[in-house]
Amino acid sequence: MRPLIQQVSVGMVVISPIVSLFFARLARWNLDWKVNAALDQFAFSPALNILISWAFNAIKGGVVPLLPSISELADPSAALTLGIELHRDRFDTIFEYYPIWRTLVVSYAVWLPATLFREKFVPRHFMGGFNNVVAFVWNFIFASMMAAKAR
Repeated sequence: MRPLIQQVSVGMVVISPIVSLFFARLARWNLDWKVNAALDQFAFSPALNILISWAFNAIKGGVVPLLPSISELADPSAALTLGIELHRDRFDTIFEYYPIWRTLVVSYAVWLPATLFREKFVPRHFMGGFNNVVAFVWNFIFASMMAAKAR
């Protein structure tokens, strides 16, 4: 159940807001469909992929909250410890091929044709729904890849 909660959390807190803002900005620029597809796949997707990887690493122990102990809370004169601890060794560097860049390369098999199709044939007001359907398919593929890696 925990991987599902993590996936949904990253989707809601990181992916959805960023993607929504990006597509709103892209629509305002009113560029040619080929330029939109290229910006989406070769500029935005790599940056988003890095953010997603780091978000998963953060919730899997890369960022640990420092909370007051029970004894600190019980003693009104004790100093309270609040903060976060960053474990840099748990984050993938952007220079490693796996998992950040391998995931991106594998995702191109789904997202590149879908993006080209979306930009050429899907009306603007249906693009969000179209992306959600493609994202559902991609998340199924990605979850299968992660499950195979865990074995």
